Amino acid sequence: MKAGSMCAKVFLAMVLIMGVYAGTAAAQVPAGLTIWQDSPWQLSAKVKGYEFDDPASPPSDKVSGSVKFQAVMNVVQAGDPLAPTGVIEITLYEAGKDACEISAFGTLVLNFVAGDSTAFIAESDPDASTQPIKGLFYFSGKESKKGWSGKVETLAAYLTADFDPFEGIGATIKGSIKDLKCTLPAPPPPDL
Repeated sequence: MKAGSMCAKVFLAMVLIMGVYAGTAAAQVPAGLTIWQDSPWQLSAKVKGYEFDDPASPPSDKVSGSVKFQAVMNVVQAGDPLAPTGVIEITLYEAGKDACEISAFGTLVLNFVAGDSTAFIAESDPDASTQPIKGLFYFSGKESKKGWSGKVETLAAYLTADFDPFEGIGATIKGSIKDLKCTLPAPPPPDL
């Protein structure tokens, strides 16, 4: 009796695990995701972590900092304007001394995971990005009399770069759609 009950529990656990993986792999990308196309963002990032001279030893120093930057979102489409692929490219810009003295410094590539066109979760792809960030981002937006508004925040994120000395760094990114009042330069060409 106990062996049969154990087999049933193992089978149920395997079905649940396979369902989670299959559901994530086959996430339906909503056509309305294109409402985010060319949206301008004001973002802030905070990082906090530790530096290790020797990863086998306790931390040798603390690492922390924050930065503000602008961004523009591109919803990659598969030839058809109503068929977003689920890939979202966010070009990151830093401002100079003059608010409109802006230059692109990188791209963050995200993959749609779940949600709908007004609220969704996306996972960063550090292999396709120029920024070493791995994590989950939550986007939410709504239409109002003033137009489209939206927010983003990390659910969990960390930096993945190979640092010397080794560093373990968590990142928090937050922001909202905001008119940048500047013409942004074209994004940098992709690294080949």
